Amino acid sequence: MATEGWFLRSDTGDFFLIHEHRNWIEQPENARTVGVPESIISQFPQWRDRNRCEFLRWTFERSRNLVRVRNHGVFTSFETWRVTTETLKAIHRMCRKIGVGDCLLLVINELRPHGRHYQEFWTLFDDKIRSGKRLVALEDSRQ
Repeated sequence: MATEGWFLRSDTGDFFLIHEHRNWIEQPENARTVGVPESIISQFPQWRDRNRCEFLRWTFERSRNLVRVRNHGVFTSFETWRVTTETLKAIHRMCRKIGVGDCLLLVINELRPHGRHYQEFWTLFDDKIRSGKRLVALEDSRQ
């Protein structure tokens, strides 16, 4: 069962506690807060009756610094269009600020076609990011 959720801006490191991702980001003032361009916000009304996942993927593709975060209890998922060094560092800072447990599994997914997928326990992720080591993607099971 999903619990807490956030939107994270990988460019600033700011994150925002939310309940449901789509309902929250469809509000123009919230979308602006997480850096969604006005040209994208103006197109939100045409997505009102469309699939939630399609809407979020479309928004992420056009708002490259956006990361969707959801705590699922035993793991926390992070979804973004493309994982960059900036994205990983922002995830790392957020996890340190909210105080994740040592054994928490982080699942990081790219939403782009043929995107990479990462899984790492917090202690290993923390060590790799702080020491500048590279995270290795798992084979993408969606291909």
